[in-house]
Amino acid sequence: MKANSEKTKQSKKATRRVLAGVLCGVSVLSLVLSLVMPPISQAIANDTQTVSTEEAVTGSSSSESAAVDNTSEDAENQNSAATSANAATTVNKGIYKPTSIGIGTNIDISTPDPGVATYVGRDMYIGGKPNKTSTLDANNAPTGSYAAEAEGLTVVHGKLAMNPIKESWGGQGFRFGTVGFGSQFRPREGSTVLAVAGINSLIENMNTGQGTTSDAATVGAWTKGAWVGKATKTDSHPGYDYTAQIAGPITYSYWDSNANNGRQSVVKKQGNWFEGSDALKSDLFNQNVDLTNVNGNDYSSYNGADGYLSKLSKQLASFANTGTVTDGSAISDNSYAINKYDNKGTSYTLTFDGSEKSVSGALDTRIPNY
Repeated sequence: MKANSEKTKQSKKATRRVLAGVLCGVSVLSLVLSLVMPPISQAIANDTQTVSTEEAVTGSSSSESAAVDNTSEDAENQNSAATSANAATTVNKGIYKPTSIGIGTNIDISTPDPGVATYVGRDMYIGGKPNKTSTLDANNAPTGSYAAEAEGLTVVHGKLAMNPIKESWGGQGFRFGTVGFGSQFRPREGSTVLAVAGINSLIENMNTGQGTTSDAATVGAWTKGAWVGKATKTDSHPGYDYTAQIAGPITYSYWDSNANNGRQSVVKKQGNWFEGSDALKSDLFNQNVDLTNVNGNDYSSYNGADGYLSKLSKQLASFANTGTVTDGSAISDNSYAINKYDNKGTSYTLTFDGSEKSVSGALDTRIPNY
């Protein structure tokens, strides 16, 4: 009986040593990880649980001590060690538990998109902005742009000046709301996808499309205009029936004075020339657009002192610097090329020879037309 008793005591001692060794290993691992893994920015993890490094390491050490003296607390001490290993720290060195942050409005909704996709705090240009913007007319227009479309809701606090020249969508101009390629994260059908308020604009006089300018015009179009609704294509989904809210009088991208008709600068459906009984009427223009009610949302102070953009800017500015970015000139090579998405013959060849030139000057003049 005495021999069996001695064996039992030795077995218990051996068990305690093994458990102590295991928990000691957990403590050492926790300490090593605490020393080698740096913290992430306080701004990103401000809603996570924070535990200091001393607390994490001390907790593990006390756990292994308790395990040697009292094996009945093994499970509790192991849990304590695991808790220390998973604890987050935002100031001292330690193990960081990632936390998601959201950028954007209404990000908890997957579809349809109830928020704003593009917000312009003053004037929006589809094309190059002229050096002088007080008067935009036939002699002082935005540079032509190959931009073709903008997905979702576009809100313009000031005025909209556009000169789209690409032949996408049958040459019908710039498309708001729906795009051919994109996330397909769009507002629900019937929503406004373009709102132009004309507030605090730097454009004093805008092209009307009739050979004149107007200080009341909020949309100017050169070459082509824009459309916001369905496409006329029958080989694919035509899109959705969207609308626009535009302050100011009707303007045109083309006007035939002899026939007394014209193509309005913004229409609903692809191919439409006007949105009324004739070219002098439209359901899209002459609206009271103060941005307080765009699809049920108030964007009037979106970029104000307490607006969403200001809060977002402060949040982004609070993030710690993580490195540097350098830039330089491209290596001189005449083989740079951009191919059309379907890779069927149309490509842009770019030439880098160290000199400065406009985009048109850098492009191969032998580019096939769309």
